[in-house]
Amino acid sequence: GPEPDADGYSVQIDGGGSQGIGAAATLSIPDFPPGNHTVELAEMASNCTISSPNPQGVRVTAGETATVSFAVACGATTGGLSIIAATTGPSPDPDGYAISIDGADRGALGVNAAVTISRLVPGSHALGLSGVEPGW
Repeated sequence: GPEPDADGYSVQIDGGGSQGIGAAATLSIPDFPPGNHTVELAEMASNCTISSPNPQGVRVTAGETATVSFAVACGATTGGLSIIAATTGPSPDPDGYAISIDGADRGALGVNAAVTISRLVPGSHALGLSGVEPGW
């Protein structure tokens, strides 16, 4: 997804200790004992979901490599806001406007321009527009 789990996941086998694994990574465990085992993927970020069974059973056969795959999808944790200025009139403000979000300066906006502010956390935000010439 757009924002994979930055610190990866943990893999736990047969309820024992866990090992870390990165997002979209492979973990190889040599000389693993043959038999039936249970593999679980844990410690996913809150924006990630797993669509494959978890935990999964796997049979390890001597001299062969067993494979377990997990399908994890991670959604965005932030969004964006597009701000558009459509200025009309005989003499529009020549230097444009200043925009702020939640009281923090977020740059300039031209008189007939658009700007996109990204990496906003979900929720309500206070948008401010200043630098408007008197009489507008």
